[in-house]
Amino acid sequence: MLLVEYSVIRKIKIIINEKDIEDTISKNVYFVHLKNISEINLEFIKSIYLYRNINIIEVIFSENSYILKKIIEYIENEKNEKKRLEKDLNNEKMKIERIQKDLNNEKMKNERLEKDLEKEKKEKNIIEKNLENERMKIEKIQKDLNNEKMKNERLEKDLENENIKIERIEKDLNNEKKKNERLENNLENEKNEKKRLEKDFDNEKREKERLEKNLKKEEREKEIIKNKYELLIKQLKKERNTKRDDKDAYLTYEC
Repeated sequence: MLLVEYSVIRKIKIIINEKDIEDTISKNVYFVHLKNISEINLEFIKSIYLYRNINIIEVIFSENSYILKKIIEYIENEKNEKKRLEKDLNNEKMKIERIQKDLNNEKMKNERLEKDLEKEKKEKNIIEKNLENERMKIEKIQKDLNNEKMKNERLEKDLENENIKIERIEKDLNNEKKKNERLENNLENEKNEKKRLEKDFDNEKREKERLEKNLKKEEREKEIIKNKYELLIKQLKKERNTKRDDKDAYLTYEC
């Protein structure tokens, strides 16, 4: 390889005889480390091919040439590599076109996204404003809830006091109920007593009526007796007057 580089720099044409290389290898020369021509590396074959084409190296191939065979393999590999590279290039080109298309689509998508982001930004501002209003509403509701809680606590305390009052009232009602029961019992007793008194009154009334009837009867009898007595008095007076007149007449007659 150093010799090839030297010939390129000095523009000296190198003539390589494959037969001489094979003979040198077969002689086991101490400065040659190859045991067979097949051990020649690929870089040397590649250099022979490249510089042979630009007339820097001339190769005299042996019969059944190994170097020629390797050069042909290299050429085929280069062709295949070129085809592969062209295919890869086409694939890469198609890939770039797809990427370009994707980039255009992405650009359009980004433009739409920017519009959407702008729209979302406006909506976000509206939402933030609404959230602020909601936060203020929630604070007001929380304040109202606290006031309502305090009010409920007062109501609970009032309710507790009211329950105590109700318990006292229930106790008073029970006492009043017992009192009413006693009064009802007394009233029932009084009612029974009244019935008894009414019965006694009826009996007394009937007795009074009987007595009045008897009294009237006695008065009538007394009236009859009185009339009889007066009549008797009149008769006696009349008889007395008659006797006195008779006596006066007799006395007159005697005179």
